[in-house]
Amino acid sequence: MQLQKFDSTNLDKRKRRHLSKVIVSRTGLFRFSKSFVQAAKLQAGDKVAFWNDIDEPRNWYVAKDNNSGLTLRDGKHGGLSFNSSDLKDKILKSTGEKNESAIYSIVSLPEKIAGIEAYTIITAKNRKK
Repeated sequence: MQLQKFDSTNLDKRKRRHLSKVIVSRTGLFRFSKSFVQAAKLQAGDKVAFWNDIDEPRNWYVAKDNNSGLTLRDGKHGGLSFNSSDLKDKILKSTGEKNESAIYSIVSLPEKIAGIEAYTIITAKNRKK
């Protein structure tokens, strides 16, 4: 495994307060924050797919996939959203989340993972919705 370090030397201090995030609701509504949408250069009509590390089930990644991904639509406050109760169940189960919803941070810089340029979803410490 290769790790990339993020600290005060390579992070924009002005953006620390605006963490990118994805909100997963109990109904299966996924909402990406405006900061993530801008960082990933996504827009309504684009498609995203999620990948799960089979060896480390808590590890989830998201990337643009206009072939077979889930279609994004305009959301609140400049973000984008889509619905999938099946994906919600898979993510919450694999991360050990006891609640029916969660808020996860997303690393705003893409990383090449198994040949895919994806964004890491931080599931270790989520804020309860």
